[in-house]
Amino acid sequence: MRICHGSRCGSKGIQRVLLLLLFLQSLNAALATLGPPQALQERKAAEKVLSRKRRYVAFPDGSSLSASICLTIGVIGNPIVEYLSWAENWGVAYDLPNYAWVKEHTRGFKKDKDENKTKAMAMRRSRRDLFGKLETLIENMGFNGNACIARALCESSKYLQDARQGRGNMMTEIIKTIFSLPTEPVFGEEPDVMHHYDRIYKRARRDVLDCSVEHAQCHFSLLEMAFGKYSIAPKRQSPQLLANMPEGRGFM
Repeated sequence: MRICHGSRCGSKGIQRVLLLLLFLQSLNAALATLGPPQALQERKAAEKVLSRKRRYVAFPDGSSLSASICLTIGVIGNPIVEYLSWAENWGVAYDLPNYAWVKEHTRGFKKDKDENKTKAMAMRRSRRDLFGKLETLIENMGFNGNACIARALCESSKYLQDARQGRGNMMTEIIKTIFSLPTEPVFGEEPDVMHHYDRIYKRARRDVLDCSVEHAQCHFSLLEMAFGKYSIAPKRQSPQLLANMPEGRGFM
């Protein structure tokens, strides 16, 4: 742009300056209309709902979850076990999902070989397999395995699944998951033992009953054993261990 001096800077120069200012003002207005103000952009970014892909946990091939119980009974002066005692050890291993299993069931269980299979049926099948192993172990110890599993389902449904009971510690959540059944009805083609377990589980939620009396053929509680009741001296044992769950006291 040329600068004028003296009388040479007439109306023509002033017109050029005005035209330049008008052009800059029009350009600024056009740029402002191209996008929303910065404050509006920041507000929309804060209100935007972010999406997250489904996550999963996959363990190395051959991984398993093992649980073992060691029972020691003093033959002379129980619970004093220094002199003569009798010990019984038993455990169970449960296969953990690996990468291949996770990829196969990424979108649920509908792509399984059996098209009529549902997620609830698959969950009940895994529970049935685990309960069968536990029954065998309990019966090898001289107890009624079927009655003890039934009592554990009854106590889990009555106490651990109570609406007033919030989330517990890791051990409580594991026991709650193992001894729980889906709310969906059992299909007719499923084994009779699954119908038997489902009736016990739902009846405990519906009726007022004492699980230790209802399943008196089992002389101990699997849930209380898992939470350590039988590993402390009798004078410190609480007979209300499970009954205190809805009050928020929890376990351990």
